[in-house]
Amino acid sequence: MPLFKPYKIIETPNVLLHLKLSSFNKALQIFAFRLMPIFVIEMLLWLYFLIDKKMPLQIYAGLFLLFGIAMFILTKKIISGVVFRKDEIEISSYRILSSTSKTYLLNDISHIHMEVYNRGRGSGVFYRLVLKSGKKIRVLNLPIFFNFDKARYRNVNQKLTEITGLKIEGDLGQLEIS
Repeated sequence: MPLFKPYKIIETPNVLLHLKLSSFNKALQIFAFRLMPIFVIEMLLWLYFLIDKKMPLQIYAGLFLLFGIAMFILTKKIISGVVFRKDEIEISSYRILSSTSKTYLLNDISHIHMEVYNRGRGSGVFYRLVLKSGKKIRVLNLPIFFNFDKARYRNVNQKLTEITGLKIEGDLGQLEIS
């Protein structure tokens, strides 16, 4: 199994690691983070105009809350590729109608922070760049449902440190893999 799944490795010489979402995973992300929120917004608008105008305020508050959540998900940035180099890290992402590529010099990065989440099938390890200014930037999401184990995450950490020379902070101790 590839080390960085759901990303596929495009190039991997000793000075470069180029990761890109596979076409299936990109389509899955578009469905989950673009099409589903649009569907929810359409359903909420349809409900708003069809329900009785004398409904309790809680119903309207619930509809507004769902609308806000769908809009938040819809505007979320999706990372489609990452290039790790000896001197910089380039993150390619897309939003609703645009795609961007942002480059961070390693001189501006303090370290890479690894966060472990245990929330059922939403579990996984999330990597963020921590800039010297304190700002955190999401760079990788390696979900648990690809049957990762702690050794594989350690290999990911080793590879990232080998390419960038940055220290990876975080603990895999709280990761529960069944």
